[in-house]
Amino acid sequence: RASGPGPEVAGSRAAVALPAGTILTPSLVSGQLAAGLAPSERVVQIPVDIGAALAQPGSRVDVIGESATSSSRQADEDDTQSSAVLCAGARVLRVEVPEEPGLWSGNKNVTYVTLAVSGNSASVVVSAATHGALGIVLSP
Repeated sequence: RASGPGPEVAGSRAAVALPAGTILTPSLVSGQLAAGLAPSERVVQIPVDIGAALAQPGSRVDVIGESATSSSRQADEDDTQSSAVLCAGARVLRVEVPEEPGLWSGNKNVTYVTLAVSGNSASVVVSAATHGALGIVLSP
């Protein structure tokens, strides 16, 4: 007797290419966060220091930070800091505020914002998060 996928995989997006007839299991799907993604989008989670209160699921934001290339270039030149828009129009998927500061946040209060970004922007944003504080601004 044939039946449809179980509730744990129904409506989820395949995490990998699946040949026709593959039996779906939870390990083969990417879950609810990826369910509404376009094929060109990726999900990233970033710590946000500035503007985190603006992040609401469904809103669009620009991610501001120091890119990896400008970070290494400036380290050679001087201590000046310059920021740039790393990703424009990212869609907010989820917002998490930890109860206590942790080691990953340098023992500072930060908000973790999960975003849908273009595939090209994903590595830029994640790389910048490893180099310093990120901020967000609302995007039209």
